[in-house]
Amino acid sequence: MLWIACLLPPHSPPSAQHSSLNERIGQWALQFTPEVCLTQAPHGILLELSRCLRLWGGLTRLKDQLIQGLHQIQATGSPSYLFLARAPTPRAAEWLARHQQLRGRPYPDIAEATNLQESQDLLSRLPIQAIRELECCASFLRSIGIQNLGGILKLPRPGLAQRLGRQGPQVLKAIDQALGYVADPRATLQPQEHFLQWQEFTVPTDSCSLLAQASQPLLHEALGCLKTKQHGLTQARFILRQGRQTRQTLELHLAQPSQD
Repeated sequence: MLWIACLLPPHSPPSAQHSSLNERIGQWALQFTPEVCLTQAPHGILLELSRCLRLWGGLTRLKDQLIQGLHQIQATGSPSYLFLARAPTPRAAEWLARHQQLRGRPYPDIAEATNLQESQDLLSRLPIQAIRELECCASFLRSIGIQNLGGILKLPRPGLAQRLGRQGPQVLKAIDQALGYVADPRATLQPQEHFLQWQEFTVPTDSCSLLAQASQPLLHEALGCLKTKQHGLTQARFILRQGRQTRQTLELHLAQPSQD
């Protein structure tokens, strides 16, 4: 298995537009692989790529297209950087990407583990704060001198779940899933039947250049959804709103289906 985790910069405070951003990039990423799911952390996606590398000309070319596209989708005005990790299990990839985020190490820096042994070596060095599943017992772990996942792995397994408290069994299960000892099933995204997205402006504008600029990420997403279904665009409708009452509609018709 080859899982890629991609986390966007965190937004504070989160808005409705930002909360849907990972769903949007997930839908766009379905053109590369049918196995795309959302990370448990906000603002991120996971992709399983092992069965589609040949189709896209190898991992390097696929990764380059993925990064280029994600930069185009990010909301206007948001920081254009990404935090990536590669691992043989989805949870390991997500934990490593979160560590990249906490360290401020965006792409092209990537945390990479090509097999389970390399993954375990990297995971064992992860600090407790990089693993969301350990937040419930972080105070206890620090009180007994545990600073990273490797320290937990050295503790005697019998009785550890009880010492970790009520969430102990779930914590140990998450660790086993990250290490590849037990399965970690994920719900994958399903392609949308119709594409409908919007771009909000902080202030009203009548600038054609700003409107054209704002439409580019939306068109990029739409084309990604078309490629996922192997369809072409013949008609697009742009709705311009100002307040609740004013509304203008612009329709675009093409002579033949297009994905460009």
